[in-house]
Amino acid sequence: MRKVLCVATLLLTSSPGLAAGGADPDTGIQRIGILRADPSFDPSFDSFRKTLQTLGYVEGRNVAYDYRLAPPAELPQAANDLAASGVDLMVAVGTPAALAAKQASPPIPIVFVAADPVGSGLVASLARPGGNATGVASMTAELGVKRLELLRELLPRATRLAVLINPDSPGSQIQLRRLEPVASSLGFRRQILNVRRREDLDGVLAVLDRKHFDAFIVVLDAVLFGSEARIAQHSLKSRVPGVFAFRAAVDAGGLVSYGADVHALFHKAAAMADKVLKGMKPADLPVEQPERFELIVNLKTAKAIGLAVPESVLLRADEVIR
Repeated sequence: MRKVLCVATLLLTSSPGLAAGGADPDTGIQRIGILRADPSFDPSFDSFRKTLQTLGYVEGRNVAYDYRLAPPAELPQAANDLAASGVDLMVAVGTPAALAAKQASPPIPIVFVAADPVGSGLVASLARPGGNATGVASMTAELGVKRLELLRELLPRATRLAVLINPDSPGSQIQLRRLEPVASSLGFRRQILNVRRREDLDGVLAVLDRKHFDAFIVVLDAVLFGSEARIAQHSLKSRVPGVFAFRAAVDAGGLVSYGADVHALFHKAAAMADKVLKGMKPADLPVEQPERFELIVNLKTAKAIGLAVPESVLLRADEVIR
């Protein structure tokens, strides 16, 4: 009788069409675990929560969120803790968190955001993910080429290019193979600066200063994913311009970023989470890709480092920080 009353209460208080799915049988609450290594994406969760709210999920009534922030080395344990806590779904932000979630025990349905799903082996293919994970890709490799072209437009005379990369990351090596011929065609002489661990970053940034590079680019992976803001702050002090993947780095003092609209990514992820919570299997939900990209320019940084940003770039920018 108690269970019947609980189900009846859920049906009366929930939006029409919102199924209980794997909700707690006593409370009717769906529990979503949020796993990430980089807090700079936290403001974007507003888009995720608001989208779910429009779909009938009311926090405290039929949905609850469990947030876990952990450095890359601790993500596997954080994912295991979430899985063991009995969440109905894990939302993993970035490739490192998504890989940790996929390896968690017991296995939990996963919706990832801003990840490189095929290059990292998260899914078998975009159209047929297989397994227990699906989500929204970041198109990191494809956009890396666009960022190099943007760097050339900003710095027409630059030749010495530093590439910050973790050489032990298979996904980063895939990105690098795409970048190398483009860098050569654009007239850049690249030098690889290896960042295997976050502890290596201080030494790499010192090399970036000492060797007087004209510019740099960051190839994101588990190690560098959460370090863009720190690199951006250093680049402002050292007056070495670089191009970044996400606007959080530009807010922190970076010169320019070009990448997917993060709020739109979380909006898409929320729609996918709704489908999974209603019973669809991640294996049957094709991975989605970004539809909108944003170019953010920090004009204050440009002035501080003595760089005149071309009018063609400013006219294309979605936002200019003055």
